[in-house]
Amino acid sequence: MIIYEGNTVTINGEEIAINLAETKDLLKYLDDAPSWDMPEVEPVAKELCDRLDVNFDAYESYDDLYDALAAINAGKGPVEYRVCAGNHECHTKEETQEFGAADYRPHEVDVLGVYYSKDEALKELSRYGSMILDYGHYYRIEMYYIESHDLRDDYWDIESEAEMVRRED
Repeated sequence: MIIYEGNTVTINGEEIAINLAETKDLLKYLDDAPSWDMPEVEPVAKELCDRLDVNFDAYESYDDLYDALAAINAGKGPVEYRVCAGNHECHTKEETQEFGAADYRPHEVDVLGVYYSKDEALKELSRYGSMILDYGHYYRIEMYYIESHDLRDDYWDIESEAEMVRRED
């Protein structure tokens, strides 16, 4: 059981300064916290951010911050590479030419896999080919790409797009 008392936490009945507690115990404290709004959560989270080189202020929610801290502590990251598939309908050819991976809305994207090595993600991406399909009254773009998420500062970027293998004009 872990109890917060100022700059210390009680772990298994022993009071210890937050900065001296083990990382796994501090992560457990955050995981077991009944509410993220408790004032004692922030000092523990900031200590973990310092240890794991994560920018505390980059995260908008404690849930996302905790997920990043837990992943980095588990040896994943510090960058996640997500192989994604996106499908979008366009009404004109011009629209299809201007549409890119960053333009997808979240509900149009499926995550096919999460990797912690860019090489592994690129190997998986090589199995897919993007397409623009002509259905007469609309075009459908099926695009495969890698989205990276730097867990240290919650930065998202498009790393690579699968080669266009089929384009109906």
